[in-house]
Amino acid sequence: MNPLSCRRRPVLGLFVSHLEGPYQQHFWRGFDTFCREFDCDLIVYSSRFYPNEQTGNERVREAVYRLADKSRIDGLCVDSSAFSSESSFLDFIAQAIGLSHIPVIASSMDTPLFPSVVPDNEGGIRELVTHLVSEHHCKRICFAGGPGGVEDARKRLDSWRKTMDAFGLPHESFCEFEGQFVFASGRDAVRYFLDVQSSMPDAIMFANDEMAFGGLYELKRRGIDVPQEILVTGFDNTFLSAFQKPSLTTAAQPVEAKAWRAGQLLLDAINGMAVPDRCTVPVRLIQRASCGCPADNGNMDFVLKYHKAISGMKQVTEGLGAVLTVSDLSRELNALMPSISGRGAFVSMYDQDQKYSLVIAATDGRGIQLVEPSLPRRFLSAQLVPDYLFDNDERKTLIVQALYRGEQDYGFLVCQDEGTESDVYVSLHYQVSAAISNILLVGEGERTEEKLREALRNVEESERRFREIADFVPAVIMESSGDGRLTYLNRAGCELFGLESFDSTVQYRLTDFVLEETHPDTQSGYVQLRIRNGMNSESFLLAKKSRPEGAGGKIRWHGMDFKPVLASMMMPDDRMLDGYDLSPREREILQLELEGYLGKEIADKLAISLSTVKGHVGSIYRKLGVGSRDQLFSLLQERIIGKWGYDSLMFSLLSRLLRE
Repeated sequence: MNPLSCRRRPVLGLFVSHLEGPYQQHFWRGFDTFCREFDCDLIVYSSRFYPNEQTGNERVREAVYRLADKSRIDGLCVDSSAFSSESSFLDFIAQAIGLSHIPVIASSMDTPLFPSVVPDNEGGIRELVTHLVSEHHCKRICFAGGPGGVEDARKRLDSWRKTMDAFGLPHESFCEFEGQFVFASGRDAVRYFLDVQSSMPDAIMFANDEMAFGGLYELKRRGIDVPQEILVTGFDNTFLSAFQKPSLTTAAQPVEAKAWRAGQLLLDAINGMAVPDRCTVPVRLIQRASCGCPADNGNMDFVLKYHKAISGMKQVTEGLGAVLTVSDLSRELNALMPSISGRGAFVSMYDQDQKYSLVIAATDGRGIQLVEPSLPRRFLSAQLVPDYLFDNDERKTLIVQALYRGEQDYGFLVCQDEGTESDVYVSLHYQVSAAISNILLVGEGERTEEKLREALRNVEESERRFREIADFVPAVIMESSGDGRLTYLNRAGCELFGLESFDSTVQYRLTDFVLEETHPDTQSGYVQLRIRNGMNSESFLLAKKSRPEGAGGKIRWHGMDFKPVLASMMMPDDRMLDGYDLSPREREILQLELEGYLGKEIADKLAISLSTVKGHVGSIYRKLGVGSRDQLFSLLQERIIGKWGYDSLMFSLLSRLLRE
């Protein structure tokens, strides 16, 4: 009998490689939508596997999959991204005795062992080649493919070869590159075609959008104009493809529809109905600017999505960054979850072997700590969370991620999802893994124990530490009493309210600065405040959260000004600036320019003339060797991408928003 739901509703399991990739986000969210629509519980098992990771810790990464068995789930959907190849998936299934008697649906894997849902890879590639040849008269077309062990990659490559044959065009081996479906592979493919093969094709087709993003970046870095000098296409039509510059021509794989269809097949199989061995979902051509067709500006909801994600990730980092004990972890997780909109989080560590685990931290998402010393905590690992920590009557989606560092397997993190951004879960995974690593290190040796005692003493001053940290983050943080008195305001808040600093001896009231509070959102806690700004006013979003009674019944507010956050992502470190001999005033103006302020706004902020600002900007550009703001962003992007890789894609997109 299923302990999670007592068979009141079906429980569907889903294996995905990671949560935040563009394709993976579309797929698991589509599957979750199906489960909500048909009142099914969902457990998403994420391995944190990336095809280009170093091998050696596959056992640790895939430990989370071993938690799935028939005692926990009624059926399983496995996406091809979850394993490095179809053979590794089949090997895993052969060893997973607990999964041998439940229905399994494969996504993007055409295997004879299980029913599958696959995209029309052949048709999508055929349409792309036909479009490039017929509409843009391309003759030399190179193909940057995915890993050979993945069926989607094999079929897309085979279709490219067949379609090139049909048009009588060459497709020799030097026109092909085997990548890994990741951003870095797109860069490598461009280097291979242009440097190793020393050729300039008419077009490069990338086997997925993420590789195409890397290819577009590398071409831009080399000063090669897309589409004037070379055409570029992708595959999948992930939400980021419309925000490239130029926007990306691609084949639209209906990922959400594919996930929905997989859910339908799995639920039918659970209910004993016959399901087809293979279901193909159609793929259609999306024409955009990267092949010379009219541009598509996309949906600006993307901006709000990443604003929310960045805010959540910063809260996770600030909350868990200094955890040194299990008590710290439990307390910080308890304080953190309500602000990132999660329903609950559970951290479990393996007890001796992976068969049993101990819950070391748990919160219900309302700031209520669930782990008490009097409660039994040891339980079967496959159960994920002891039953007494669940409300078994409500439908739920659980996100399960393995906690590990290198080859050291600690346990797992379980989050009860209510629409939290995927990137926040990933940040939570990294921070909890790091916290457990710190906790284990702290337990070693007397010297470390002394550091622990010192840390515990510091916890008693947590409010003071919080305020010290809050003063240095680009988020507005303030506290008010029940009668509307302002009791604390950090530096970002002072700037918003036009104060040089916060003086605790002055009796500030919210009404001194806030003209109106509107649009309360009971789920997220955000309200919109209209702030007095000189003779004018401006709107600002702040989350409003009542603090515990022990804190005096105060209300804590926090919010984020998007511009400083973007600037903090883009501002180069002092070591880079030292090489350009910028004066303090020039550094100050550079900071404001990266925040998106125009010349007149900078002049007003610094109380200097516009001509003075222009003179400083000209000097900055000369010292940095650029001629415009656009070239400045490109320079900083090049510096950052070498350090952050795929994450710098966010830099590219967000900096574009500032430029435009």
